Amino acid sequence: MATEQDDRAEGTIPSPRKATEWLLALNEAPDDVLLQRRFQAWLTEDPSHERLC
Repeated sequence: MATEQDDRAEGTIPSPRKATEWLLALNEAPDDVLLQRRFQAWLTEDPSHERLC
């Protein structure tokens, strides 16, 4: 089982933290269509992402 430290070493961000970062970015730039598309792509990458948001 991967730990948060393993995730950092691999250059990935744990999903709960990443979900928070997405929500903050979307809140700061609600009209950014490209950001919204990237967020939607992230959501569809893994079913667990949608549950986090």
